Amino acid sequence: MTGSYVSNEFSVDISNELERLTNQVDLFWDKESVHYTDLQFGSGSKILECGSGSGHYLTKLVDLYPKAEFYSLEADAAYAEAQKVRFQEAPYNKINVVNCTIEDSPLPENNFDLIILRLVLEHLPNADQVVASLRKMLKVGGRLFLIDNDFHNHLLTYPNIPELSTLYDAYCRQRVDQGGNPYIGRELPMLMEREGFGAIDFDTITAHSTLTGDTKFISSESSGIGLTLVQDGYIEADTYERLSKKWSEVLFADNHGYYRNLYICKGTKETEVFEKQAKSVKANQSARPKMQISGDEDTLTLLTNKWKEVLDRDDIDVDHNIFEAGGSSLMILHIRTFIKEEMGRDYPSSFFFQYPTIRKLSEAIDAPDSGASTAAEASTEKPSSNLQQLKDRFKKK
Repeated sequence: MTGSYVSNEFSVDISNELERLTNQVDLFWDKESVHYTDLQFGSGSKILECGSGSGHYLTKLVDLYPKAEFYSLEADAAYAEAQKVRFQEAPYNKINVVNCTIEDSPLPENNFDLIILRLVLEHLPNADQVVASLRKMLKVGGRLFLIDNDFHNHLLTYPNIPELSTLYDAYCRQRVDQGGNPYIGRELPMLMEREGFGAIDFDTITAHSTLTGDTKFISSESSGIGLTLVQDGYIEADTYERLSKKWSEVLFADNHGYYRNLYICKGTKETEVFEKQAKSVKANQSARPKMQISGDEDTLTLLTNKWKEVLDRDDIDVDHNIFEAGGSSLMILHIRTFIKEEMGRDYPSSFFFQYPTIRKLSEAIDAPDSGASTAAEASTEKPSSNLQQLKDRFKKK
């Protein structure tokens, strides 16, 4: 299973990243645990978490349901080994660790009473396939918890830091280019519905620094993302430096605060009626006729009409910069999906910033020498030597 999560891009080393993942569980746990209080899992019940990372979330669940059986399905070999070390002592030595992807899981079907997938789907390109696989592993009546981010509304501060929007916009472009979906949070109920789940519920979990404290909040945030974005050319080094300075100013301000959200969607594996309903939904989606592309004019017309729909306006100038007309990275995700579905071609998000007018984008799509590989190469150009200067400054600090 490939995707956009690479542990060394989120922190300096794996031990730091494991600690961050642990802190991230603690940040939300008081509110997150409320969603388990009405569930009863005793002897013979089986609980699975996929992508547990540090394993800390599973230890919380063991404390809640001491008589249940527990499994961790972990695709990352280093994380799986770290979990085995962590789970050596009772009562956590009852947790069974399986190093495998969800799609290739050796775990039996119709086996689990509860499955949790937390902060994983945002990094994967095949969310429907993953949720379908999890559904097969659930017993009838079993519950699935999908918990994830939506980076369009991720971290908000007071006083406001404008550069944070630039940072997260760059982060989202990078994640989409690498196969992830940083906006998956809003899609969780639709995912559940498509895969035939019933009793679907959706909620927001919020952590605010005024209530958690700065240390607990900051320790759950990744330290390596900003420099990675600079390294890969998604954000300028001086922009990141300004962000770092303003972040420090916020932390030292007498009256400051910030919050972030998680989104949780819960569903139940119902009877075969729901399964047939899900298949019907998928059949209707796949039956949608595909548009045929036969030249610059057709491509231009298709893209123009799609941008009119996305921007919700008719006065679109095909030679005007689409981002000055209100386009955003979130809208690019819609356009990219449209092109992939209707034209059978996939391009990284950076491709659309390279060709910012509808006409230029149309010509680039139809040009034989201007495909996704060219755009991918362009998106990985190294920034100026400011990067090394920036790294040196952080070393001195």
